[in-house]
Amino acid sequence: MRAAYDNLLEEVCVRFGFCGSVLDDQPRHVDQLLPQSGKLTDEDFADALFKAEGWDPDGAEARKFRSSVREAFVRHMGGTEIDAGQRSSVPSSMFTWNDLVETTEEAPTRLRPGSRAWVVGISAPHERSGSFLAEHPTGFVYTIEFEDGSSVDAGEAMLRPDRNVR
Repeated sequence: MRAAYDNLLEEVCVRFGFCGSVLDDQPRHVDQLLPQSGKLTDEDFADALFKAEGWDPDGAEARKFRSSVREAFVRHMGGTEIDAGQRSSVPSSMFTWNDLVETTEEAPTRLRPGSRAWVVGISAPHERSGSFLAEHPTGFVYTIEFEDGSSVDAGEAMLRPDRNVR
């Protein structure tokens, strides 16, 4: 179920631009606003997604996207309601969409050691194969985007939370 949820997050970020925001100098992501247990509906997800963007879930902007977000939820999660705990039923990644990270000083040159970047993609261990698996044999792999807009894949061990985010 975690892979389905990650695919949902990828769709709403890449297709619709709902990747989270910074509110009151703090990064905000939909995951921070969702319940850890109990039920999670397509409506609950849409409301949390819009709140993470700093939008009023009942406002005009949200109304334009609500049906598309709900349809994406149903398509990826298999229905209008799931057990909220299911979205994290496999080992969770250290980072999530739109987290601000830094590459470690030990990272290879292509990862720009000590640089800041945003997480724009997540690959779980069971989702890799071929040469990608050979390059990243263990743990989660993140596609990170640097401030200049370029991106690269980085293993979890090569990243740390940004020290400037509290």
